Parts: sequence; C-alpha cells; structure tokens
Amino acid sequence: MASTARPVPGRLLPHKTTTSLRPRRGTSAGAASGIAPAPAPSSPLPASSSTTTTATVIAPPPPLAAAASVSTAPPRSPGDPEVFPPVGMPGELAGEWERSVAAVSALLERAAAEGASTAAAAPAPARRRRGGGREEEDAPPELAAQRHVARAFGWGSQAYWRHSVVGAAPDAGRVERALAFLVGGDGGGGGADNDEAESRPPSEAGGQQVPLGFSAPEAAAVLKSFPELLFLDAEARLGANAAQLRRQWRLEGAVLRGAVARNPRALGYDFDCQGTCMGDCHRCWARF
Repeated sequence: MASTARPVPGRLLPHKTTTSLRPRRGTSAGAASGIAPAPAPSSPLPASSSTTTTATVIAPPPPLAAAASVSTAPPRSPGDPEVFPPVGMPGELAGEWERSVAAVSALLERAAAEGASTAAAAPAPARRRRGGGREEEDAPPELAAQRHVARAFGWGSQAYWRHSVVGAAPDAGRVERALAFLVGGDGGGGGADNDEAESRPPSEAGGQQVPLGFSAPEAAAVLKSFPELLFLDAEARLGANAAQLRRQWRLEGAVLRGAVARNPRALGYDFDCQGTCMGDCHRCWARF
C-alpha cells in the first residue's frame, strides 16, 4: 500500500516554492538582499576631543548681589508727593486738581462718618488684593480721592478709557456737578423729594436732570467701582443715561439706585451695538 504524503500544518508542500524576506540566521539584512551596507559615519572630532570637551569649565554666573544694578530704594506708594499730583501735570492745573480732590475727599469723609455709626452691626470690611498679591485695607479718604480723580482724567489706569482720555486737565466744576448728580442737592439718601421728582416728567421738573439721590456711603461705593464718571458730563451723559433707564426699563427711585449701584458703568454707556460687537463692550448698552 503506497503511502501518501500528508501536509504538515505550518509547512509548505514540496512542489511549492516561496521567497522569504527574512534574512538567514547569521547574515545581515543587507547581505541577504544583496545591498551593501552604508559605511558608518566617521566622527568629525578626533578621539582625544572627548577629553577636551569634558575638561571645559564654564564660569559660574556672578552672585545676585553683584549682578543687581537697580536701585534698592523702596517702591513709591501712590500717596507720595512725587505721584500725586501726577508727574507731568502742569503747575497751572494744581489749583483745579486740589479743588477736585477736596470735593471727592469731602464726600468720602462723609461716607466714612455715616458708615462709622453702623460699623458695630456691619461685618468687617473686606480686604482687597492689590499688585503682588498683597492685601490692603481701604485707603484713607484723601488718598482714595486722589486715585479717583487721577483715573477719571486719564492720569492713571487706562482700563476704561483705552487711551481716549490721557492726561486731561482736571475740572473741579465737572467733578462737583457729577457728585451733585449722585447725591442730590439735599445731601442724598433717596428721600421722598427725590422719588417724587423722578416720577414727574422733565417738563414739570423744569428741564433739569433729576439727581439719583444716593446716600454718601452709596455714592462712595459707586465712585470706588467707577471713578471715571467724575469726567463725564452730568447732563449730557450721566443725566441722559439715567433718563434712558427710567424711560426704557421703567426704573424709578430705589430700584433705579439699586440698578446703578450694581452696574455703575451704565452711567457711561454711550452706544448700542445692536448685536454687532464693536469691541467696546465696556461702553455698550448691550451689557445692561
């Protein structure tokens, strides 16, 4: 009986031939494929260069005490005379600067005096973080007034003005009119007289802008959040925006004061993008 060759799994039949791409044991891939291997790259440096490189010593940097060339004097605080009045302000503007600061300082002192009566029942004032992560208490009235006037007339931060108002001449009259619009002629407090005047149309009110009637502490909080309003015209901007809040949103009396206290920059809005952003969102009615 003739034997029949049975295929073994994993092996090829004798009548089939294949070409293996795997090189034979003991030979390289180049030798198996007939391609001569590429010559090994020669080192560009001599054999002795390694010892020369490792022997190179880099001089250490000079110590910090010797490298420091800046002044070691303590930084100037905003209350130093070199800062307020601002550096570069002409001398003839010193009078307007002092009158503006005095008007704001008087309001802040009134706010501090009125707030002192309720300090026992009120919680402790929050500590604010300033540059460098330091925590500071609220500035005294005179220093805070100087900061407010400097920002209002473009002598400080440009976060709001964006270089549209830079180094403007202080105007004490403008500052006094803005403060009078906030607190009203009767000293503020949101009394019944102010609420009744707000409810009357402008023709019955004699065509004058109706003050908001904030109390001194409330007006101080508004100034702290939006000091640039001291530069804005009390009638053309502040009064017109308050009138628009009354007319368009039907805000009157304490409700109007609460809306302005939450968003004081609404007093400075001067255009409405109507959904087509113009990049000046800090002055746009769309944010209200």
